[in-house]
Amino acid sequence: MNKKKKAFLAVAMAACILVSSLVGSFAVYAGDIEGLSESTVDGENWSVADAEAAGLKYDIVADRDFEVTILEYTGSVSTLVLPKTIEGRNVTHIWANAFENCTSLVNVVIPNGYELIFDYAFYGCSNLESVSIPESVKFIGCAAFQKCNKLTRVDIPEGVTTIDNSAFRECIGLCEITIPYSVTEIGDYAFEGCTALQKVCYPQSAKEWDAIIICLKNDCLENADIIFGKEIDLTEGFIEGLSYEVSGGEVTITGYTGEKATEGEIP
Repeated sequence: MNKKKKAFLAVAMAACILVSSLVGSFAVYAGDIEGLSESTVDGENWSVADAEAAGLKYDIVADRDFEVTILEYTGSVSTLVLPKTIEGRNVTHIWANAFENCTSLVNVVIPNGYELIFDYAFYGCSNLESVSIPESVKFIGCAAFQKCNKLTRVDIPEGVTTIDNSAFRECIGLCEITIPYSVTEIGDYAFEGCTALQKVCYPQSAKEWDAIIICLKNDCLENADIIFGKEIDLTEGFIEGLSYEVSGGEVTITGYTGEKATEGEIP
């Protein structure tokens, strides 16, 4: 049985959402990234020369409306804002192993528009402390962030349905994670070895959380405190004398022992 906080914790969840919004709005300008030309003053729209200077290799995929996939990164900066476009074409995918073992990276900002983060994309980025994942991302692949030892907090965006096998495995510094309502399955070893994990923010109730398929070797996740954003407040709105039972995040009214009421609201 998962260890859960059953109390109404709207304030705590609000704090989670606030931090999430701050992470999501984190911005770094082109001037902070070595090698970018003055033309990319917003750090979003890169030319061929910008990509080459930054050490970013990419491919334009003809059968996907000429969208751009990032294939490999060979740069050495600590803070990197990935481009929204290259050659005027939208960047949508981060390919497998693209940033694997890039130990120089400390902060990565992925702009809105990216959809897929493939297997091992950031594997072994041992100094990575923060990564901003936009709401456009729908897939986080196997071992995508495995062994990112200095990650302390991750906010998975709404729209992701599966947290793949070993996605955050051995992220030994991870203390807090937000998992959206859209997630229906958490793969094998997804959070195995996340020994510092203490808090999981989930925007719905215990009933919806229990419906998620949590696969093998995710004890660190299941033993953390689950803070729900949608709980039944048992302190307000009840008619005096109304008895109830709580099971699986649901409340069942079992009886009424109060005086005859002329007016009241059943929550």
